[in-house]
Amino acid sequence: MRKLKITLLVALCSICFAGKVNAQNQPLACQGEAAAGLKWENGRWATKTFNQDKFILVQAGNTLTTDSVAKALIASPGQASCRNVNPQTVCSDTSGGSLFFDPRTLTGGISQLLGGTNFGDQRDTVSVQIFSCTPF
Repeated sequence: MRKLKITLLVALCSICFAGKVNAQNQPLACQGEAAAGLKWENGRWATKTFNQDKFILVQAGNTLTTDSVAKALIASPGQASCRNVNPQTVCSDTSGGSLFFDPRTLTGGISQLLGGTNFGDQRDTVSVQIFSCTPF
């Protein structure tokens, strides 16, 4: 019986602690407003427009969670890092993606630039996207 009480106490403390941590995080619903870039076609770069993405960023204090940034950059978990350049947050991944975010205006931009490097005859898309967010 005592073992059950201790287990329940540990479980309740874990739930309370998790609630406090999550209470500090603010999820933001983000929507691309404009997106454009370059695509390699027929041996040359062609200007293209792209669909505006929807994604979720999570504010954690004065920065963003790296997991939410990795998802926005379409990177693998753990491949994004962020730093604050007052007041903006600047993030990047390991494959040429960057995200800039201003917490005052809840706006930012994403760029994907790795595609501008040559991989023999293969080149990937180079793109930029402007976005705005709304807390929920």
